[in-house]
Amino acid sequence: MEIKIKIDENITSKSDFFPEVGLTLMRGKAELGLDEFRNSIRTASAALSIGEFDCNVQAVRGDQAIWIPYGNGKGLKILFWDIGDDDLANMQYIRERGNASFAKIFRMAAASYGCSESKGECVLIEMEDMRHWRSLWLNRGFVKRPYLLFTTLLDIVLPNHRQFMMKQAWRELIKWRILPEDDWSKRTNFIGGKMVDYHKYKFFPERYSFNASSDISAMHGFCKDMFEEKRNMRAVNYQGFRFNNGFCLPGYSSDGCEFDTYLKLSFMPMHKVKNKLVLDLGANECFYSFQSVVHGAERVHSIEFDPDKVRTSKLINSNFFGCDNISFTEGDIVEYVMSGDRTHYEVTFLLSVIHQIFPDFKGADAFFDNLSKMTSYLAFETPIRHPLMKCGVWKVQRFLKKYFWMVRPLYVYHAYSSGWRVIFVCYGYDENGDRVSAPIKALE
Repeated sequence: MEIKIKIDENITSKSDFFPEVGLTLMRGKAELGLDEFRNSIRTASAALSIGEFDCNVQAVRGDQAIWIPYGNGKGLKILFWDIGDDDLANMQYIRERGNASFAKIFRMAAASYGCSESKGECVLIEMEDMRHWRSLWLNRGFVKRPYLLFTTLLDIVLPNHRQFMMKQAWRELIKWRILPEDDWSKRTNFIGGKMVDYHKYKFFPERYSFNASSDISAMHGFCKDMFEEKRNMRAVNYQGFRFNNGFCLPGYSSDGCEFDTYLKLSFMPMHKVKNKLVLDLGANECFYSFQSVVHGAERVHSIEFDPDKVRTSKLINSNFFGCDNISFTEGDIVEYVMSGDRTHYEVTFLLSVIHQIFPDFKGADAFFDNLSKMTSYLAFETPIRHPLMKCGVWKVQRFLKKYFWMVRPLYVYHAYSSGWRVIFVCYGYDENGDRVSAPIKALE
């Protein structure tokens, strides 16, 4: 049965020109229905027509799309997803940036499809085929031709190659003020060194520059008083903040270019905080508490042992934010987690804290056992090969897997004098005891 796809008349002016698209799916000599293909089969033969262009190719099904490469470094993605004008505008925004970390979009349009068994809405995206050798050659034009023979093995043979791609990607996300989906770092999203699934990304400048509630002169005055009182800028601010009036509170930067808070933000599960309860353990100046509010959290409970940092967080809030849904608590995070509090949090942040409390995880079992019952998702960071945390990435992962059903190491970076640090996301159980969702073929 042929699937007919037509551009919606009401948004043609907002779209690139596509003629009518026809698609017939086959398995052997038998025709496949669209629902059968999308629900149970991964690949199928496809007869594709775009206007007067016809080809017989292999179609690959994803979770929300069908991908049909048809030569010359191009392919057609048919996206079956409830997408609105804002989503199209966000994809167009990324397309116009000419971003080095995203597969190139040649044209796209919202459309409707219909066949004998079903009908609905979709989006057509003609984009760069990152598996095509010409695309790989263009991406890496600075290397010799023999490199192409090994490019598909780089992620396995040279792990640092993937870290390079990830570093380039988060820098581009920050530069263009893009909010990615939480699982953007999964392996299946990177093909040929570029991201290919970014229909859920959106332009979200508040994430990278907080909305300032005061004018810049008042903000400078507040910081001057705070720094003079402390006589040590680092003692005041471990976490760096930026505001949309150009003001910033300086913080630690591992690479000398970007505050570590924004580097790590790219790997935090911020989509999951909306309308949820969030726990920030060892909160420092509460950067991720404030970010959670920006991303729509219902309420945030932050706990910090250092009374000076708690006081600073409250001053930052009263002078710059005015949030009334963050509790700034001075206390011991171990006592809180072991207290038997039955509050269940959707997301918990525990970043570069545990090695100071439980070196090499010694004595940490009861703490993590309790914590895993309190939260659905844990964003966890720790140093590795460190005087207080001598184990490596996989040993940390094995420890965490005792308490969370899935643990993903997302990013490794060199953190100033303390050596390497690793960011994990741990997937646990909801308040009913059911496993929370996790990406397919996640980077592990």
